[in-house]
Amino acid sequence: MKRRSLRGVCVLLVISVCALGMTGCQAAKNQQANETVPEIVNGTEQSEAKIEDFDTWNIYSSEYLTELKDTYQLEDLTKYCKSDFDKVETITKWVSGLWSHNGENQPEQDDPLYILDQVINNGQQYRCVEYGVVIDACLQALGMYSRKLSMKMEEAETIESGAGHVGCEVFLNDLQKWVFIDGQWGAIPMLGDTPLNAYEYGQAIRNQNSDLHIDWVNNVYNSPDSTYFDWIKPYLFYLNVTYVGTDGNKKAIMYVPESGKEITIFQKKYPIEMDHYTRDVKEFYLGQEEIIE
Repeated sequence: MKRRSLRGVCVLLVISVCALGMTGCQAAKNQQANETVPEIVNGTEQSEAKIEDFDTWNIYSSEYLTELKDTYQLEDLTKYCKSDFDKVETITKWVSGLWSHNGENQPEQDDPLYILDQVINNGQQYRCVEYGVVIDACLQALGMYSRKLSMKMEEAETIESGAGHVGCEVFLNDLQKWVFIDGQWGAIPMLGDTPLNAYEYGQAIRNQNSDLHIDWVNNVYNSPDSTYFDWIKPYLFYLNVTYVGTDGNKKAIMYVPESGKEITIFQKKYPIEMDHYTRDVKEFYLGQEEIIE
């Protein structure tokens, strides 16, 4: 099937061309002996689920992405990469190393070019949100199908602070699956040789799968895998992303587990405005069949 044209082309920041020692990721099948993670994002798998007005996950214009890519020479940064996964590792390592996490500092503009300028030229340090925003845009600028991912605890409506975390997910054509990226931690979850999406990651943690481990592309906190698993586990409950509808407008969808409810308030006071709630995880990962050649 032909690939949809991207809504945007993301342009990435390059401080230096890093000759990173990447290990190419093989699309090997998961052969763990314990509980298995549902194979929900295999690009060949069809789903009856459908967001009626869905067009694309990519939210930036091609002109914007070109500016980002050219300004920060993202193609030079990734020119030694042999696979899409190598590119994801390279971009994640680069962005996660640009600034130290500051959960109290929010940029004046939710814009990758602005964030990068403030970080590189003014020494600003930002939240987990900004890691997700920048990595998402950079991957889009390199022609990938990507989206910023917001995660929320089960108690997100009643906790006053710290109830959410933000990362990114990218669809890799050569692996034919979605992959979760945590820019704040410099981490990509793996089950054996297979990188996981956020839903699969949560399932693997809850199942205590012995094959689960972290690809530390930049271990920011010098953390063991187990510490990171314990930290992120509560956040892998509600998942929400932005998409572009057929009318060209940005919209929001939230995955709600069977044990959860359709939340409308975040941390007691911030309204949550969703265009669509779904309990079908296949619908939440809708669109993969549109980007396979």
